[in-house]
Amino acid sequence: MVYALGVAAASLSVLYVLYQAYDERIWEVEPAVLARLGVATVLGIVVYSFASLLLALAWHAELAWSGGDPRSLAVSIGIYGRAQLAKYAPGNVFSLVGRQLLGRQAGLSHMALAWASLLEVFGMLYAAGLLACAGASGWASAVLRIPQPVFFAGVAALALLPLLFLRSLQSLRFTRRFALPARSMGDYLRLNLLFLIYVPFFVASGLAFVMLLRSVAPGLDFGWFELVSMVSAIWLIGYVTPGASAGIGIRDALLLLAIGGMLDGAAAILSVVAYRVLTILGDVGFFALAVLVRLPIDVQRVHTL
Repeated sequence: MVYALGVAAASLSVLYVLYQAYDERIWEVEPAVLARLGVATVLGIVVYSFASLLLALAWHAELAWSGGDPRSLAVSIGIYGRAQLAKYAPGNVFSLVGRQLLGRQAGLSHMALAWASLLEVFGMLYAAGLLACAGASGWASAVLRIPQPVFFAGVAALALLPLLFLRSLQSLRFTRRFALPARSMGDYLRLNLLFLIYVPFFVASGLAFVMLLRSVAPGLDFGWFELVSMVSAIWLIGYVTPGASAGIGIRDALLLLAIGGMLDGAAAILSVVAYRVLTILGDVGFFALAVLVRLPIDVQRVHTL
């Protein structure tokens, strides 16, 4: 039922964006604006493709933390990037499944791969949430009278609660069966710092969107950090929406609503559509980088899949 509601919300969001594109007659925009937007999109694709390497770096570290033998960073990039396009398949989980299968073929253990996936999900949610909260720090300071250093310290402290939960799992039977390595509280604190690798990825992704906005509305003055925070918050909403593969529809509609008051309708819809193209082609670029890596194949593990 929840999944069906998510699919319905994503479908309606796509229709909303398409209707706005038709209503604003974006094909009548001045060629000069389209030219600037095209250049910004190409630059953004390059930025997004290389920023995605940070995702592979974090997964590599999480795999090692989980007791796996990630061989080399290049192998982790090869596995992670090859599976990344699967996130566009319905279900929101096939990129994780793809990494599990490719990792097994490369000789990695099911346990380490499964734990790395769990840590990846939490780490990305934490980093995006941290940036989203950072954008709300001004409001918290002005309205709630919370000093900004106290606000940020509270946000960081919240991340410790799930880590304490992960630590408690070590005492359960199923984690012992899957041989989760014994970890100290210091290890979990270091894991918390590891999650910060995701922050520059979200910053780069948000700045790519800011670049698109400036290309269609060069005269407007945007607060880049607030926009990066907004993009991170919207990414988070799309990520947790069941049935919205790669946040398609949900993120686009929310971005359009969020920037609708900043610039005219045609410029807003062009920026949103260009950002979706940018992220898709950025993932394709990351995939192209990943396939350059030759993955080791463990024949014995392949037969046990």
